[in-house]
Parts: sequence; structure tokens; C-alpha cells
Amino acid sequence: IKLGFGFLTSEGLGGSKAEQARQFFENNFIMKDPNAENGVRYYQGKFLIRTKKPEDDMNVWIRFCPDPETLFKQTPLGKRFNPAAIVETSALSEAEAEAIERDPDQCDLVIRFRDTRAILGLLERPDADVVQLLLENLVQITGNFGHMFKFGAIGKSVQAIVTD
Repeated sequence: IKLGFGFLTSEGLGGSKAEQARQFFENNFIMKDPNAENGVRYYQGKFLIRTKKPEDDMNVWIRFCPDPETLFKQTPLGKRFNPAAIVETSALSEAEAEAIERDPDQCDLVIRFRDTRAILGLLERPDADVVQLLLENLVQITGNFGHMFKFGAIGKSVQAIVTD
């Protein structure tokens, strides 16, 4: 995930791809806020993806812009964007995932799949939507649903760039 986001937003891209990367970052992670320093905040959603079966040991913690101060770095060429700072991912043990899930400061949304087969089954269903997955009892979502919509919007933006 980190590598993919780094590639999508790399300043090393040329021409229209560099502009597309800039727009992707601005559209998905920059929020205008007159009360914030410099009038800008960064989207900092935190997601925990798990399965209902502890024996699957499938717990991934995804954090967007976890440290906004590292989004830009000073280089000999001036202040440059740091694509590696957009997303952090961590594989967690069951105990770590349980602790993070219970702490609202650590997790905005939990996406819990029935099992690893449900996750792998998504590869065969690229057009599956959340409602369909909920109705089929393949996924359970808890937490702040506003973040679910933002996560979906980021996913659609990634899909648009990849298929372009």
C-alpha cells in the first residue's frame, strides 16, 4: 500500500503524470481549514482491517498522513513533497489489533471481513460494492462512517489513475 501510494504521487513522474499525482494528493488529502495553521489540514484517517477469525491473524492498520510535518521535506532544491509520508501500514498481532480497535484515538473505522477467503474473493469481484458485501455478510463495518466514504473516494481516485 505504501509503495503504491508512493508511486502514485512521486515527483519523479513527468508531464501530465506529475500533474495527475499533485491533483490526486490535493483532492484526497488536503482540506482547507481557516482555523488551521496556513489554512490547511491533512486527512488523517485511521483504518483497521481484520477478519472475524482470530486464527487468520489478519490485522492491518492503515493510517493516512500520520505525521503531517513529514509530508514535505527540505532538499537542496527547496521544499519537496515526500510521497512516503502519505500512508503508513502495520501488520498487527491479535492483541495489538484489539487494543487499537478499542481506542478511538487510534482507529476511526474497523473493516472486519468474515475470513481471509472473503478478502481473497474480492479479487474475483472487482466491481463489488460495500452494500453487497454487507448484505452477503462478508464484511462488518464499525466506527465513523464518514471515514468509510472517504476511504472509498480515495480508492476510486486510485482506480481512476491506474486505469487511465
